[in-house]
Amino acid sequence: VLFPQSQLLDLNRLAELTGRRLTAVAPERVERMLGKHDLSLLPGLPPLTSSPCLYEGRLLNEPSLLVHSGEAGLLLEIPTDAFKSLLTKASAGQFGEPLSNIRPNLDRPNDDREEITQAMQAFTARRIQQRLEATIEIPPLADTAQKIIKLRVDPNATIDDITGVVETDPALAAQVVSWAASPYYASPGKIRSVEDAIVRVLGFDLVINLALGLALGKTLSLPKDRPHLSTPYWHQSIYTAAVIEGLTRAMPRAQRPEAGLTYLAGLLHNFGYLLLAHVFPPHFSLICRHLEVNPHLC
Repeated sequence: VLFPQSQLLDLNRLAELTGRRLTAVAPERVERMLGKHDLSLLPGLPPLTSSPCLYEGRLLNEPSLLVHSGEAGLLLEIPTDAFKSLLTKASAGQFGEPLSNIRPNLDRPNDDREEITQAMQAFTARRIQQRLEATIEIPPLADTAQKIIKLRVDPNATIDDITGVVETDPALAAQVVSWAASPYYASPGKIRSVEDAIVRVLGFDLVINLALGLALGKTLSLPKDRPHLSTPYWHQSIYTAAVIEGLTRAMPRAQRPEAGLTYLAGLLHNFGYLLLAHVFPPHFSLICRHLEVNPHLC
């Protein structure tokens, strides 16, 4: 499938056109295919692979095209008339959505209610009925998570309180000791207990936020489905939390938010991803497939 990077490839429209549910080729298979030609990327040259080709008709509206050459960072500039000669066995269609038509709501919180209402109205009555008949449930929070949330909002909570909660959850206790002993914190001497890990190395705020993130994460199982070549969910969460922790330290001291709270925000910034995967598996799967075929978009 050939389409301009100024568009989002819409798999639903593609399915309507072809009568088939197409998905991205697995990375291992692409590597084997490219290995025959000594290339690092799939070039936008249909005759090279001898595969059936469908191209976005609006591609040919431009006087010339910049096409992937097969080498990273190197594009081929081809006049559109010359490019047409490569498409003699290809079929045209309209299946891309111009990015100029897509307006993500990143900074208009007041529009949320209206946009949710519009989305609901797009459902047919039958689909709403099916959604209501299917029992959608988020699993109850584990005891550990409930205890940590209570401590999180208790201004009088102490290190003894969080130590007591962590010590009653073996997996969490092992994780806290492991964090404290990691090279990242470079703590002097051995970590001999959970209390040692909290008092000498990690501190109350960090432990309660890490523990809360971990306990909430254990409530929802990680989705088995995920886009090809994507960063695993918890890796991405830890990376984001570490970056936010660094940004917090770079702020003037008088303007800094609470360090532990910013770390928690980083850890849970994408928690909706887990909820989406748990509560709406078909929709989550569709998003995964769209991420795979639109690697040029965030």
